[in-house]
Formats: sequence, structure tokens, C-alpha cells
Amino acid sequence: MAASAGAGRPEPLLGWFPAEEYEAALRTWPDLTEPGGIAAAGRSHADYCKAFQARLREAAAAGMTGIKIVPIRAVPLQPPHGTADDPGLLRANHALDVAQAHPELLISWPPGRNEPCWCGAQTKYKKCCAAP
Repeated sequence: MAASAGAGRPEPLLGWFPAEEYEAALRTWPDLTEPGGIAAAGRSHADYCKAFQARLREAAAAGMTGIKIVPIRAVPLQPPHGTADDPGLLRANHALDVAQAHPELLISWPPGRNEPCWCGAQTKYKKCCAAP
């Protein structure tokens, strides 16, 4: 899920599937539902967001700052010629491509407690993904 920052973009980028892309993502990327995966056992989008929030917290605890969430689409991606077909790497590269082409889509994390939640649930962050 993580994308490398690139030369002009030092912040860590994490690709995330918004609600409208989630079901298609599970069909397109079955590895997401494997045990230990971010969408293990095909969990609901709300539970996927909670698991994603846990990964964001882990990244922050590991010292990452300036984290940006990149909403990505569930599109089949073709590996570059001569490279291994690694689904996680393909999604990370896709997230980086989206971030570079559409920086206006990037979501800064964490939002303030009284700001809207990053997951698009139309509620405050403190009552949504930041809730214990």
C-alpha cells in the first residue's frame, strides 16, 4: 500500500480504496483479502478503513511524518515489461502515479480531531477512524 516518495515529494504516500472503489478492488486484487491483508476475509469498507487507520498509526509510530493518503481506483494494472508481477508493488506504483498526476487528491493524515475523517464517512475524525 505504500508508495515511495520520489524526488519532488518527500512525504510517505499510502494508497487507499474509497468506498465506491472497494468492491471492485476486492475483485481486482484478491491478495487484499488474504489472512493478514488489509481487507482480510473481505471485511467491510468500514473495517478496511479501521485496519488502514491502524497501519497509518503504525507508520507514524515508526517515525513517518507528513503522511499522505492517495485515493486510488481499482483498475487492473500491468507490470512493466520484464518486472515481477507483485500486486503490492503495482498498487504502490499506481498510488505514486496518481499522486504525481493529481496532487489535489492527496489527503493529509492525521486530520485534526474536529476535521472531517479522511475516509469520506462525512463525520468528524474523532468520532470515526480516530475513535478507539
